[in-house]
Amino acid sequence: MAGRWKDVATGTVREVTTDELLSAVRGHRLAEIRRSRGLTQHHLAEKMGVSQSQVYEIERGSIAEREALARYAIALGGRLRQAIHFDDGDIAVVE
Repeated sequence: MAGRWKDVATGTVREVTTDELLSAVRGHRLAEIRRSRGLTQHHLAEKMGVSQSQVYEIERGSIAEREALARYAIALGGRLRQAIHFDDGDIAVVE
């Protein structure tokens, strides 16, 4: 006999965290930028010196380490910058 939908859904669906959502959005945006520059994942991977699967994982949001993102940015002609935002409005840029 089939169970109730509520019981099935509870066991298979999990809540997506804010960090996971932001990683996915960042990855999607990076892929858009790469495509706008006419590069394939394979070509970008060659420029980065990594595998195509690593580029795929970055664009999927699964890899978010600073070093990997910096290499991605450099291969696209950019640079990675980090900023610290304070409640009083101050911003410190870390390069």
